[in-house]
Amino acid sequence: MNTNAWTRLVHICGQYSLNKMNIGTAFLKGHREYRRFRKGRNARASTTFAVLFLFLVLVCGISLPVNAQSRRYTITGRVLDKFSPKSEVRLVVGPDDSVTWKGSDLLVENSSPEVDGSFELIETGERGQVRTLYVIAGKFDGLDLLAPPYLGPGLSKRFRGLRVELGDMQRIDLGDINVQQWYASVTLHVLNDGRRLTKQEWEGIFCNVENDHGVVLSGKTLGSVVRSDEIDLATSTLRLSLPEGRWRISFQAYNNSTRQILSQIIGTSDYFTVRRDITLNLRVNLELL
Repeated sequence: MNTNAWTRLVHICGQYSLNKMNIGTAFLKGHREYRRFRKGRNARASTTFAVLFLFLVLVCGISLPVNAQSRRYTITGRVLDKFSPKSEVRLVVGPDDSVTWKGSDLLVENSSPEVDGSFELIETGERGQVRTLYVIAGKFDGLDLLAPPYLGPGLSKRFRGLRVELGDMQRIDLGDINVQQWYASVTLHVLNDGRRLTKQEWEGIFCNVENDHGVVLSGKTLGSVVRSDEIDLATSTLRLSLPEGRWRISFQAYNNSTRQILSQIIGTSDYFTVRRDITLNLRVNLELL
């Protein structure tokens, strides 16, 4: 067998050695190469090519799981707030925020540190994978329209969280970490032409949060929270929990039967600034049909 054929064979196996699911693809490509090599050559050389090819495929296939094994990682550290230990916080572990993830891929875990701010998180993953750690604190007594993992467009760099790469060492010490986002309560008095909203009207509303450039960051239908503490039918108020920053709330009509958001905007709040430990009270008047 000549050098060119051997080189092509090694290249094919190497190209597909990173993924065991592609061994079949490598075999098909190798078979085509084998048939091309067989033309104009004797049967012994062709057989040698085939045997060597199968050997390389088996070697590549057997060696694949070595780098793809899941490991159990322990992530430790201490949460600080202005250089003092902080225990009344939430630790949220999400996926790598530099890639696009499907909803089913968002394996998010929540936990809280100890009284002295120390924490220990257990993560299972593969070497080279990345997790993102979010450290948030404040009041979480309202509808969380903007919660980690912060994967949507339109958010500033301060929402990116702490990147944690899973490597050779299965114990990862992050040291001291400051609280990244502070949440506060926002109470919206929502009226329809000056009157309180009925239960049915609340259920037909989709609520969005926008940044200071009017870009919608996320949203939720209010139908699922009508019976919860976030909505008070008697006072026609909606309670939100939002991080510090400048935001605006917009409302759209929502069809519960088809589960579709209707295009028209039926009301917006003014722009407002959320600050740590300050509860805001705002008023919004809607134009419902």
